[in-house]
Amino acid sequence: MGPAVHFSYFDIDEKAYKTLSTPEYTIRVKRGAGSEHAEGETEGQVISYMHKEDIKQLGSDIRYINTKEPEAGNYELKIKNYGLLWLWYTVPLLIAIVLLIVLRKQIKEAADINRVRYKRANKVAQKRLKAAAAALKANDKNTFYAAIETAAWSYLSDRLSIPTADLNKENIASLLAQKGVSEALINDVMNVLSTAEFARYAPSTDHAMDDLYTATTNLINNLEDQKI
Repeated sequence: MGPAVHFSYFDIDEKAYKTLSTPEYTIRVKRGAGSEHAEGETEGQVISYMHKEDIKQLGSDIRYINTKEPEAGNYELKIKNYGLLWLWYTVPLLIAIVLLIVLRKQIKEAADINRVRYKRANKVAQKRLKAAAAALKANDKNTFYAAIETAAWSYLSDRLSIPTADLNKENIASLLAQKGVSEALINDVMNVLSTAEFARYAPSTDHAMDDLYTATTNLINNLEDQKI
């Protein structure tokens, strides 16, 4: 049995509210073909039980709840997969952090010109000594003495962090003494600088050139050992 349905509205012509009603109606539901009542059930009752075998999958969204205990191996596999996933994320991140630290350090060192010159002093001096050795072999005295003098003065300028234009024998001796260099080694520095300076404008022998080359090479090596 269905109840009547009422609908109220305002009639603008008559300027009054009116209500319309539908008659009551009766719905009869007949049994479908092939269906039977379960034992003890009457028509009008809803059958709420069905055998599991009678349910068919519709699409892919109907599933029975799995009541079985999950296998331990599946959990171990999932844990392993999660570990590999974290590893894929963590390793690149760590590499990026290390590269960032190294890069920042390199930028900072490159910005410190004095530090760069200090670290490259011996390498530059050895290159100039190599040029002096080539000039010595070719008996090119002017080139030889110029290379020796440049190698000595430039090395001291880079190691003492003083521009070559401001460098002189007095402040060289003073700074070397402050850094703990022995008096004998300071005298060797003065002798090499004086000899290279005067030899460019004075007659010299091949033997004197050999001696000056050896003295300059030994001087730079000894100063390297002092880590000035």
